[in-house]
Amino acid sequence: MADGYAAVHEVVDGFVTLANPEKGIEILKARGMDVPVSFKVNPALSRFYFATQKKQDGTFLVNSFCTDGGGIPRNVILENGLLLVDFGAITLQEFVLKSSFETACRLGLADKGHFSAGADADITIADPVSREAVSTFIAGQPVLEEGKVVGRGGTIVTTSYGEDAVRRFGLPSRAVDVRTLLKTRWSH
Repeated sequence: MADGYAAVHEVVDGFVTLANPEKGIEILKARGMDVPVSFKVNPALSRFYFATQKKQDGTFLVNSFCTDGGGIPRNVILENGLLLVDFGAITLQEFVLKSSFETACRLGLADKGHFSAGADADITIADPVSREAVSTFIAGQPVLEEGKVVGRGGTIVTTSYGEDAVRRFGLPSRAVDVRTLLKTRWSH
């Protein structure tokens, strides 16, 4: 912990963050070691390599950007993806492809990730300087305006095996078929 290999989760102003080493050790001792932690498992060099490298046929080695969801909401796809564009490692079009269309394909969400007839018309508008989301619309409805969340609710994407568990908690769900995901994955 003191060497920075792991960081304790700490709630600050209602948000889960990573505590600095000293504070993390203090929290560990106070809670008898029963605390969530995060580990540094994705070095910058490998993240850069897998985000930008292409195969001989011109397709990306890793088709889409993703996040593990983790214990801390720290999605950095927009910020880091636009940094790759600024650096010249990928084009803006490639960023949009990897962060929306290809990601939707991997999740089996045929109505997401593109602007075509029958699609949901989801879009995020970003500030190119701050690299932060300014507005987001899902199925044409605003969920983020001027950087502030205005939407409510959501849908848990799961498999048919998880659908009952999600419903037991009273949450809306959308089941995807893993067999379809695999077919979609290998057809692109």
